[in-house]
Amino acid sequence: MDIEKYRRQDSSIVSDKDRIIYKEVLLACEHGIYRGAYVLAWIAIIESLKGKIYDLADLGDSRATNVKSNIEDGENKHLSTDRTIFEGAANCEIVPAIYISELNYLWEQRCLYAHPYQHSPNEGDVMHIIDKALEITLTKELMYSRDRIDSFIKEEMDAFHLVPSLEDAQTDHIRHHLSLVKEKHYAPLFKNLFYWTRICMDTKQHSKLRYVLRFIRIFVAEKNPNLNDASFSIQKGVANYPNTMWFVAAMPEVWGVIDAIHQDGLFRYLDSCADKDIYPGLQSVRYLLNHGADLSEQQLKVYYTKLAQLKLANVWQYYVDYSLLLERIQNEWITNDWNDHAKFVNWLNEAENSISDFDQNFIETMGEFLARCCVSNAFVAHKLVESKDLGWFENKDFIVGLGAGFFIDNNEFNCPFNYHKKAIDYIANLSHELMDLIADKLAPLPFYNTNPHRPIQVSLKSKVVEYNDNWTDKLRDLLNERIDGCFMDYEI
Repeated sequence: MDIEKYRRQDSSIVSDKDRIIYKEVLLACEHGIYRGAYVLAWIAIIESLKGKIYDLADLGDSRATNVKSNIEDGENKHLSTDRTIFEGAANCEIVPAIYISELNYLWEQRCLYAHPYQHSPNEGDVMHIIDKALEITLTKELMYSRDRIDSFIKEEMDAFHLVPSLEDAQTDHIRHHLSLVKEKHYAPLFKNLFYWTRICMDTKQHSKLRYVLRFIRIFVAEKNPNLNDASFSIQKGVANYPNTMWFVAAMPEVWGVIDAIHQDGLFRYLDSCADKDIYPGLQSVRYLLNHGADLSEQQLKVYYTKLAQLKLANVWQYYVDYSLLLERIQNEWITNDWNDHAKFVNWLNEAENSISDFDQNFIETMGEFLARCCVSNAFVAHKLVESKDLGWFENKDFIVGLGAGFFIDNNEFNCPFNYHKKAIDYIANLSHELMDLIADKLAPLPFYNTNPHRPIQVSLKSKVVEYNDNWTDKLRDLLNERIDGCFMDYEI
């Protein structure tokens, strides 16, 4: 018997208590005491299974609790509990049911060899039971039963203060749970997590919702379950709980593995649902787009068409393609109506915390739009430019767009009829860096001598002279050239 081979198995034994008995088994083998080794090996099996039943009961598993009670009843009556233990272990899914016949055989042999009758185990018999002890239980971690899958998440939701709050600790906590879940229980686990996602959404329990969604994300990313298998009920989730499924599917780890038929089903719901129910879907698509998900042209069309049907003030934050947002702002708020200008100024206030999300062109254009509102004599725009009390005014691109925008109309240089003095006042007090950037923005624009109001020319020229010491050469020369050019065909 190769004792050293079995000694090398010592490190693979999960429980320290089991390791103690295992070493005694090998010691008996080393001295040729095979009857004692066999009985000790059986004790190692049965005590290992009993310990796992008790551990599972302590975790709240109802079946393990019942088996534990039966074991204790038998022990109190001084009865053998071996069969109760190994059959109970199979019932609690601690060992697969296919091992029942093997365990029954080993038990019968143990009963035979435990007494000094004519039968005694040989070396092969002892090697067999040691191999089975290692295979069946000694090297196996305790895994959750089907009942435990149902109960442990509920317990955490009921006592959420016991779940770690820090993200790293929470992730380790989730990974520990997952290490105890058998592959055959992946579908029940997912459906439980889906159920609690829905409950947390409906009851607006945001901390719990984040935890459950993180659980799903780690589960899918690290265990790679086949979510498209019918046992996971993805199609049922799309049909009956589409908003919940949107939140789950919006995680790139999930979106990347579910079939196109499920993805398209969610977009069909987005296309047809009532406005009051649409926001979970919009939030989910925005999250996917912001995290680089590859959506089809048809899916994008559904999304942006739906946004176009809703009030811009309510959905602007769902635009990931800022060119489309810019186009809507221009068409709906940069009009000849002061009420629309007021909506634009209100939006600037609301979007202040999102400035860093926008690109340079978008921010510059917002400055131009505010300038157009000023030139149109919108009071709210005048007031905002004078107060400069928004974060937009701390952004260089916005200031360049605003300063240049006073002189831009339909992508052409144009001297404003209104607000021209205040425009010069504003630009003349900017830094030289900003002045030159404004000049660079205005220089390529065409201009035409179509302004018949020579008094405006005189007023503008005098304003430029008033700030003569402030200008950079580049901006002063450009303003003088363009102001003269716009009025050159007209005499006083």
